[in-house]
Amino acid sequence: MNESPNNENKNNKVDCKTIFLNFLNYHEKQVIKKLTEQKGQALQSEISRMNNMGKVKAHRAVRDLQRKGIINIEKYGNTNRIILNEEIKKILKIWLITILVFKIKK
Repeated sequence: MNESPNNENKNNKVDCKTIFLNFLNYHEKQVIKKLTEQKGQALQSEISRMNNMGKVKAHRAVRDLQRKGIINIEKYGNTNRIILNEEIKKILKIWLITILVFKIKK
């Protein structure tokens, strides 16, 4: 029944990411995935061309993420540049590094 501190710490790191993602709906998660694949920024027009995502869904997902403080929006010609918040980027980077380290240790 006694868990080592390492197991407890490992569970906390995974839980933080899971808790973060639980606050997002499917389309918001898709936007975050796209942003992380493209080093933290993408054009809204690119996001709207993703599978199961049109202009309206992309607009709503981006607007909701902005309201939650997860992304920033900059005008870029006829579209918007969507930029992942630096603090969120650090959290996701730490989570990704943790996952890679645990895969290597196994």
